[in-house]
Amino acid sequence: MLATGHGDDYLRQMSTTFELGQRGSLAWWFASRQPFYIDPKKPPPHASAFELDEIERFALGNVAGHGVLNAKANAGTYFGFAGVMEPLGDWHLEALTLIAPVLNDLMLSHIALIERSAPCRFEHLTARQKDIVRQLAAGKSNKAIALVLGITEKSVRNQLAKVYASVGVGRRTELIALLR
Repeated sequence: MLATGHGDDYLRQMSTTFELGQRGSLAWWFASRQPFYIDPKKPPPHASAFELDEIERFALGNVAGHGVLNAKANAGTYFGFAGVMEPLGDWHLEALTLIAPVLNDLMLSHIALIERSAPCRFEHLTARQKDIVRQLAAGKSNKAIALVLGITEKSVRNQLAKVYASVGVGRRTELIALLR
């Protein structure tokens, strides 16, 4: 996650609450691949109670979102903007459609630059940890990884925690981004 302009409280909770089940607008975006905005005074049907509470709690104002998803590469970027000026309208959606690919390219270039400058972080992993990371990179869940490797889900979780700490990431999505 790359964020700017938000308070520490918001960013801390975001790293622990970015669940698709709680975020109706994100789920709607995944299904439709269309830009959206949320006016908390007149929210769209896809805005969840969790999202509306979050907007109010952190004084985010109007929120807009869009991104780029490459299903073949199992990768993409999603951008959320808070404090979008009123009146909200179709031109906001058109603007998001135009800028999302540009932001996606900038983000991927930024990630590639960081990766080129970072030493290989995976060399010191154990053989078991490398097996787990390979399965994770293939898109498997902890349960599926456990079945393939003949270990418990708890062992997978514990090993992944060690991998996260070892390579300097905080969660699964960051590790997957690092592997790409």
